[in-house]
Amino acid sequence: MATRVPLSLTASLGMLLLSDAALPQSISPSPPPGGRVVTALRLAPGDTIQLDGVPDEPVWERAAAATDVAQRDPDNGAPATEATEVRIVYDADRLILGVTLHDSEPNRIQGNQMQRDESFGADDRFMWTLDTFLDGRSGYFFEINPSGGMGDGLIDPSNDGGFSGLGAGINRSWDGIWLARVRRTATGWGAEIEIPFGTLNFDPTAQLLARTQRAVNDDIKPRAQRAWRDAQPEIQHAKRRLQRLAQELREQYRKGRDGE
Repeated sequence: MATRVPLSLTASLGMLLLSDAALPQSISPSPPPGGRVVTALRLAPGDTIQLDGVPDEPVWERAAAATDVAQRDPDNGAPATEATEVRIVYDADRLILGVTLHDSEPNRIQGNQMQRDESFGADDRFMWTLDTFLDGRSGYFFEINPSGGMGDGLIDPSNDGGFSGLGAGINRSWDGIWLARVRRTATGWGAEIEIPFGTLNFDPTAQLLARTQRAVNDDIKPRAQRAWRDAQPEIQHAKRRLQRLAQELREQYRKGRDGE
């Protein structure tokens, strides 16, 4: 069985969002440098999505999926060990992401943090950014974990806050209005995410670029148990040395007490 490792989508997901009067039925923007464009699909009259974390409505079958996934860590550029599918649809009012995150060891999926904007560093998580002015510097950051924990913020190019792969800081004081629903399954977990256009500042006549990243974390408890097991020989050796030292000290004390 393959080892679960952190991974990220290398495909850039692009959408061309126009004014409501000019919105086409589907969108095929020009590819951004170094990335592949995945077409965002406009919802047709009668299309409905129940936001429940399972992208199984018929419209998701029509939407193109981003599936080109490669590792960033620990083996940069290697094929990802876990499959990920990202689809994007929209209408005049909102942008919706449908995400399927396959996992070969679903019982080890981590999702412990439920406080908004707190660190998801110990959890499995799905992250994405929206570059609403295509300047490569500003935009919006969002993340979720398998338990429905949510985080967001504004990308701050003046401060590299250490976020891996983003190259910029995140201003967590911004709390956008958006919804995310997640569902764990026998093969991993899924999510449906709705972002109203009203929560974003963007040019409706220009492209809007979304980039996504997925992080898969090993189960902390088994890792700690393995570390404890691996350390046992050294621990037992140190224990025997301490026992010998204690015996020597007792002997020295006895001799000193008896005047030997």
